[in-house]
Parts: sequence; C-alpha cells; structure tokens
Amino acid sequence: MTNAVICVAYAPWALWQMLREAGVWSWAAPGCLALSAVTNALAYTLTLQQGYGVAALSVVYPVARGSGPVRLAGCAAMVPGVALLAPG
Repeated sequence: MTNAVICVAYAPWALWQMLREAGVWSWAAPGCLALSAVTNALAYTLTLQQGYGVAALSVVYPVARGSGPVRLAGCAAMVPGVALLAPG
C-alpha cells in the first residue's frame, strides 16, 4: 500500500520532469518506470515480507538491502555493450 501511495504522490512530479526534458527521455522510459514500480511493489516487498516470516529482521534486512546492487550489476552485465567497471 505504501508503494502505491508513493507512486501516486510522485507521479505529477515525474510527469513534469519528463515533459520538461522531453528531448532527453525516450518513449520507452515511462514503460521502464512502470515496470520498475511494479517489480518493486510485488517482487521486493512480497519477498521481504516472506523473509521476515522465516528469519529475524537483523538477518533479512541487511541481506535484502545488500542484494540490490549485486542483482543490478548482474542484470547490467547481461545488457550488450555495458561494461562493469571497478570503482577507483
């Protein structure tokens, strides 16, 4: 429920930003934003709730927060032409 409220609250601002920067955004961007919101609302939130039912907060929360960047890097590595660089 909280994710839906946040999405609705930020929608006017996001739309204004997209219209203001119309030359920078592609038409695929709104679809990607919607897909990201749905994925976050369903997959992440439901998985997190399931984890809290199985293990303690002190175990589930750090693993959930730390796994995001790892999953993102893994997905980015599958995109042709994207190179993962070490910081520094």
